[in-house]
Amino acid sequence: MKYYLYKIENKTSSKVYIGQCFAHRLARRKSRHFSDLHTGHHENAHLQSAYNKYGPEVWKWEVIDECVGADAANEKETYYIVDVYESWKPERGYNIRRGSKHTPLKDKTKRKISESLRKRYKDDPSYREKISEANRRRNGNLSGKNGA
Repeated sequence: MKYYLYKIENKTSSKVYIGQCFAHRLARRKSRHFSDLHTGHHENAHLQSAYNKYGPEVWKWEVIDECVGADAANEKETYYIVDVYESWKPERGYNIRRGSKHTPLKDKTKRKISESLRKRYKDDPSYREKISEANRRRNGNLSGKNGA
């Protein structure tokens, strides 16, 4: 399967986020990133904070590489995050891991994510309902594809 590696760059700070997706889902992935950012519900709190601070106009999306196979995509994603952009460093980028999403998170990072989610649930009583509704819509879009 063909994969694309992409970069989301903050043109003001020059910080980047590196990601990967199936080639046939590139437009959908881009749309999902910016939709989540626009609604304030992106899973990456560091990227969300920057979007909130700088606004929607300063972001540039570009495909930086392509490859075939999940293993190659994971290797290339790690290469770009660690060696090329150092985007795992908060002062250089927005990736929360030193490698692809298949790289295990450190305990400290897991705690930060957990604390952030707990705070979000506590501070916004409607957040749980928003997540439930989003999951219902997402699951509804998948109905019938696996024989259900």
